[in-house]
Amino acid sequence: MDRKEFLRNSLLATGAILLPNAIWAFDKNFNAENRSLNKFVSKPNLKRFKVSEHGTKFFETELSIIKPKTDFKLHRKFFISENINGICTPTLLESDRKESLVFIPELYKDEKHNGFIVKVCENGICEETKIFTHENQGYYAFWGKEYLGNPTLYHYNIETFHLMRMHQENGNWINHRVMPIYPKEMIALYKQQLQQVEQRQLTQQFGYDFEIHKDGFYQFLSLKNDWEQSLITKEKEAYEKENPAKIYTTANELTAKPNSETEFGYSNPFVPIYCKGDDLSYATVKPTIIYEEIAGTKIEIENMPAYKTQDDLGDCRAFSLAAILQQYVNTKWKSDIPDPKNPPTDMAISHFGLMAYTNILPYDGEDLANLKNKGFTDKELEDNGKLYTLGILNKEYRGMNVIIDNLSENGNRLILENCKPYENIAIEFSLNGSKGLKKRDEFLNYLKDIFHNLKTTNEKNIKDCTIEINKLNEFVNLNFNQKNLRKSLTKNNFEQFLFSLFFSDCEFLDFPSGFSARVFPLDSMNVSSNDVKKQVIKGLNEAKPVLLPSLCVSQNKGDECISAHSIVISGFKQVKINNIKKDVFKIHNSWGIEWQKKNNDGWVDADELCHNTSRSNSDKGYRIDSASVIWLG
Repeated sequence: MDRKEFLRNSLLATGAILLPNAIWAFDKNFNAENRSLNKFVSKPNLKRFKVSEHGTKFFETELSIIKPKTDFKLHRKFFISENINGICTPTLLESDRKESLVFIPELYKDEKHNGFIVKVCENGICEETKIFTHENQGYYAFWGKEYLGNPTLYHYNIETFHLMRMHQENGNWINHRVMPIYPKEMIALYKQQLQQVEQRQLTQQFGYDFEIHKDGFYQFLSLKNDWEQSLITKEKEAYEKENPAKIYTTANELTAKPNSETEFGYSNPFVPIYCKGDDLSYATVKPTIIYEEIAGTKIEIENMPAYKTQDDLGDCRAFSLAAILQQYVNTKWKSDIPDPKNPPTDMAISHFGLMAYTNILPYDGEDLANLKNKGFTDKELEDNGKLYTLGILNKEYRGMNVIIDNLSENGNRLILENCKPYENIAIEFSLNGSKGLKKRDEFLNYLKDIFHNLKTTNEKNIKDCTIEINKLNEFVNLNFNQKNLRKSLTKNNFEQFLFSLFFSDCEFLDFPSGFSARVFPLDSMNVSSNDVKKQVIKGLNEAKPVLLPSLCVSQNKGDECISAHSIVISGFKQVKINNIKKDVFKIHNSWGIEWQKKNNDGWVDADELCHNTSRSNSDKGYRIDSASVIWLG
């Protein structure tokens, strides 16, 4: 089912919020008039709590259901989240069957949870069922429309970005993925429905039927996941008994998190790691330590495109984005692209063309006023994300995850390499040393002069442009022509003029759809460089090249990175020397094949690399920026 259609048509369970950290709901046959007579009450013990990896407290809590004539205490205490915004909050369903169902996500350890459904019958507790074990699920939970005639629980998996459906089938609770949904969409949907619940605008339960068309592969994955879950549950439960999460009895027991340094400094992120058999002939500094690769640990992402050189005109963000998008296309269209390093030019993404996406300015706050001052009309600014511009050498950018989501939501239409080959630009402006850079600046200044001197609202006012066209084509072989130049001179501002001049006569190819940006960390998460490393490995294990959009390469002290760079990680392995093990990542860089050779084809120290993920200072120390790890999900 289409995600946007779901968001437009969905209604969550009817109910009223009776606690800051719990939602009460009732099924479609329950008498709504009596709902004020039933309460779901929590009584936390503020002296006993667990703390998640990111600082959220889970208090030991006594839960009760208060009815007109009877109060039911749940049979045991649970460690319940203090968060009031849908993060692991318990949820109660009242039924006309004289029974209630309570969903409770309880902190196990770090960010993992155990999920329980407790059935409360007329005379007390009927049963407790553990529905998932040691998972990062249970967020934004609500009881939904019946499925197969039984109650249905919907909740969110924050690791895989999937809405999950928990339902009963043949007497067992079954947990399945329903659809991918972006965290910001899930949060907005949840808050919208809570507001309607508070205002008592909802008159029925979650009112939208899912039509999931499972292909054979999806069915296989579902069966495989269920089988693996049944195998590892006992192992997890055994591990839990041996490694329980610490229970705190006072806030004084809490210690500072290891990633909250009072002082921080960036180091060299690119420390080549050499193993036996590696080619040392290109190494700038000959290594003194030679490791041994640990068998069975190596991952290398298939279908990666060839290394490109951005030089001084290109944008590392555009080049790294092109690398992961091209790998996605190479994989999807494998039968048509037998050589992924050199795809046909009519199936190759233009690295130069992607700068139209990575260099567009943000559209909110003061930036909106700045864009209006540059000549953008209100109508153009209403099409947020659809305004075609080319801001060469811009210093303000949108987030890479936003760019990816905009591409996916707007049809994946990308410019092809056969239209404006980047190599033609690089040869003229970048590969000739200082002369090339001087020529580049002269070219950009000449473009500005043309726009400011000839700009008009009507093409008929433009004189013959033969001189301008000839001079532009002398600068660089991009087949500029009068027709395109005339059209471009009617644009409102220089950025639109550039896009039109370079690309309006290019073919836009609709690339394979279905991707979105999987990001880590989310806003408000306080994570360590080791968390970044784990997340990169997770992406590689899913056969995805991983984008690090903001890696500090300036080696300066303090939280402000002087010079950031965007790279792609395409491989992982473990190496050892004696009893010392080390994690190693393979970088797919935009500094060309020579850089790859000098750095052992990009195999570098993973810990050093992740240590240099760009950070911002906060009251809790130096915090790694949101969306510092991205891959296509």
